[in-house]
Amino acid sequence: MATNILPNVRTVISGSGVTAFDQKVEFTLSEKLETTLLIKSTNSASIAYANIDNIKSILFYSTSNFTVNLTVDIGTTEVPNVVIFPIATTGNFRFDPTVVFMSKISAISISTESTTDISVDVCIYGEST
Repeated sequence: MATNILPNVRTVISGSGVTAFDQKVEFTLSEKLETTLLIKSTNSASIAYANIDNIKSILFYSTSNFTVNLTVDIGTTEVPNVVIFPIATTGNFRFDPTVVFMSKISAISISTESTTDISVDVCIYGEST
């Protein structure tokens, strides 16, 4: 008989001089996007996440510098206020959005200032409800 092991995303911080941190999110997987994108300064990449319902976790990874751009409406229904939040990083970027916050996001893209192609791993996981 096969055993069904639920996916989990875990972040661990340990070592001297830091506060220990261990967070694990476990969920029943419904849909996923796992891909590697090549980008450079002349071509950013839009992330096609619309087909994934109930997003539980979004992860990006690259050994090079890159920016995650979140397009978010921080206004109201009567007075929309769409802004882009650029989050510059190297290495891992993990985002576990709430349903309410995801409803405010209208686009996610990644970009870089590198003039040569860099590789960015993209993983987006949806939870079964």
